[in-house]
Amino acid sequence: MKLEINEVELKEIVDNLVDLLKIDEAGEALRKLKEEFDLNPFDNDGDDHEGVLAEVNHNVDLVTDAAAAIIVVVEEIVYNGRSLTNPEKHAVAKAALDRLIDLPIFLEPFDGSLFDLIIVQTVKLLNVIGWDSEDSPGFKIIEALEADGGPEVDEG
Repeated sequence: MKLEINEVELKEIVDNLVDLLKIDEAGEALRKLKEEFDLNPFDNDGDDHEGVLAEVNHNVDLVTDAAAAIIVVVEEIVYNGRSLTNPEKHAVAKAALDRLIDLPIFLEPFDGSLFDLIIVQTVKLLNVIGWDSEDSPGFKIIEALEADGGPEVDEG
């Protein structure tokens, strides 16, 4: 799929997106991801998650919440007076995930495919439970964006 934005514009949008994600609701999901994401689920690190499956499940929850935070903000971005196309939204969300999630070095060769999967599955989840449902991971973020007038990214 061809993007109407170039690499420089994509970087600019992602830079602005990272700033937008500092709002409390999205920032909380990202803070938890940074603090609690456990790269070694086999260790006994004293957290509340006993066993490999519990650790992996917790990591998946953290990544899903962070991805939802990113995706709901990306969905609302207006760039140069127009909404982003779906392929552009996907590219922006993927680039933001890549910037914000530090994967172990052995997963780096697969990060593009992994982030594609995360984005697709999170969008499916949001479509099922409803983007503006109170059960949605991005509900408070959507409310905060609407109260603030929504994200606007202008060419710099």
